[in-house]
Amino acid sequence: VESVRNTLRGKFELPEMGGVRFLLGRDVLPVELIAGLREGRVRQIALVGQGTAAVAAQGVAHLLQTALAGAPHPFQIFAEKAAEFSAYRLRPDMSDALVIAVSQSGTTTDTNRTVDLARGRGAWILSIVNRRNSDLVYKSHGVLYTSDGRDIEMSVASTKAFYAQNVAGQVLALGLASILGSMSERALRASVEDLYRLPDAMEQTLALGPQIAELARRFALRRRSWAVVGGGPAKIAADEIRIKLSELCYKSIAVDYLEDKKHIDLSSEPLVIVCAVGQPEDLVPDTVKEVAIFKAHRALPIVIAEAGERRFDPYAAGVVWLPPCRGALSYLPATMVGHLFGYHAADSMDAVADRLRVLRGAFVRLRETCGFGDEAIPEVLEQLSASMAPQVAELEDVLSRGDLDGSLPAGSAVRLSRALQLILARASLDGFSRHLRGNGSVGDSLHACLSECISELSRPIDAIKHQAKTITVGISRIEALPAEGVIWSVLDELGLAREQVLESHRIFLSALEPLVAAVEGVTLYRVSGLDALGRPADATRIGVERKLGITERIDSRCDRERPLSGNKWAVVKHDEVYLGYGQSDGRKILILPVASDAPSDCRVLLFHLQLESSSDRAARLKALRARGKFFDRLRAAVTERNLEWDESLIDALDNDTLLLNPPERVAEELAQTKV
Repeated sequence: VESVRNTLRGKFELPEMGGVRFLLGRDVLPVELIAGLREGRVRQIALVGQGTAAVAAQGVAHLLQTALAGAPHPFQIFAEKAAEFSAYRLRPDMSDALVIAVSQSGTTTDTNRTVDLARGRGAWILSIVNRRNSDLVYKSHGVLYTSDGRDIEMSVASTKAFYAQNVAGQVLALGLASILGSMSERALRASVEDLYRLPDAMEQTLALGPQIAELARRFALRRRSWAVVGGGPAKIAADEIRIKLSELCYKSIAVDYLEDKKHIDLSSEPLVIVCAVGQPEDLVPDTVKEVAIFKAHRALPIVIAEAGERRFDPYAAGVVWLPPCRGALSYLPATMVGHLFGYHAADSMDAVADRLRVLRGAFVRLRETCGFGDEAIPEVLEQLSASMAPQVAELEDVLSRGDLDGSLPAGSAVRLSRALQLILARASLDGFSRHLRGNGSVGDSLHACLSECISELSRPIDAIKHQAKTITVGISRIEALPAEGVIWSVLDELGLAREQVLESHRIFLSALEPLVAAVEGVTLYRVSGLDALGRPADATRIGVERKLGITERIDSRCDRERPLSGNKWAVVKHDEVYLGYGQSDGRKILILPVASDAPSDCRVLLFHLQLESSSDRAARLKALRARGKFFDRLRAAVTERNLEWDESLIDALDNDTLLLNPPERVAEELAQTKV
């Protein structure tokens, strides 16, 4: 609550008469961005984040959609996971986009890499973050801090960050609404007043803790399957509750739209938390029907409802009534109820683990006193039963009532039941030994059984057992820069996608590019009639499709379609690049196969090249090595002539001799230089 108050501090002024004065300076909203929004040059607003911040981004998107609905220029406003946005939503030109990144720590790799990619494409970047001087701050054009910007909390299960992020989002939404004139002064003032009343509503919700704890104690441990549902803005609450329940209670939990749940997996008979707040009155009866359906399918619905709403009482296992909360952020108190339920559910599970820890501790101490051998077990069990019979009997009752059905696997529950019966002398030592022995002695087996169940039930609320972290890691989204050079520019001019060129060929072309002085002409051929595997057949034919440069003045035997033959046949047959001299005219050529959508045809590109006379040795070696087996054949041919291979040998040859001749001919030339 204090974090929310700090987030609101210094953002508004409310004159006694009139509307609202917003205190969002250029460090939050740059002047150039405001101009772009006003003039309609910035039309898309994307909210991104990961984990809880992604759900907060959903909330901020909802708030912006509400506040800017009346803007003079329509905006496309949406929320997306940062990793999904960078994978599927990027465009070459994003100068019309504002990306608002939501982050707790400002170090989330997925979010920060997405921001880098979007900004590199011209997008405006604003961030909602709670750490000053974090990485995200320096990547942003404007920053709106949660709390006072000095909160360095980096916990996986941070809850206060979520509330502050949504509140900051509403501050931003209302500030933009004021700038763009999408809300009246009266509506803006009412919304700001609702914001200032929000911390009080949150404190009243916190006061419901004992009631929520009792619901968690009664129901949380009984059902293995859990679900959270909501509709409208309450779906934002449901998404966030699902995350915190999963993190605190170590469960895979479903989340869904309220009215879709009955169509999917009610057969699992889950514990269902129903977020039924913020609904128009005409929708409430439908929600009541949904809860009735949940009950009819043996689910346990726990409903979060508006204050005084009694229509859910006949169907819900429990109802939590929220204090009155007006405004667009009315889903936040419902989120608090879910967070509190998760806390108390985890605490209830860990309380059972505590009972077992006490039992295990007493057992260990008695073994230390009486001995660790099997011969001492009867005495250990007798003393343990004498000292802890009431506690052990209560644990047995917890098991038999089904209170641990939702948190203890069946096999572990069976083994624990046998162990408790043994301690209470309701089962024989022989029977226990026959069923559970396998970890050394009977005493070791009993100790292992208790330890296993403690591990299953432990819920260390202040330290996430499976997700402890010091830094958020995630996507790298390596942005491959487009290959450049005269060869690639020809493909672009002909409208051929670089993906149509085989990867090994792309590598070779990129290595060859620095050695190419010019492309004098190009002929594009279409090859048709290939077999089902894309190989030449008797009916395969080739014809010229387009010419560029000097080839426009050169007659080709393929100007009229004819059977595929010669070097072009070999290039298509073996999916290889030909670099050498033309058979009929001795021109320096490069022949490249290019794939098409249909396996029955392809294209072939023939380049007329001029190579640099000489080049850096490293560049020449790179081109040789990228040319498949050519380099290996060259080394073999050189050493076959009783020459020791040395990379410096190639310095004696020009590029034409080195690259345009067969390896054996090149080796002969190298041998001549040593004579």
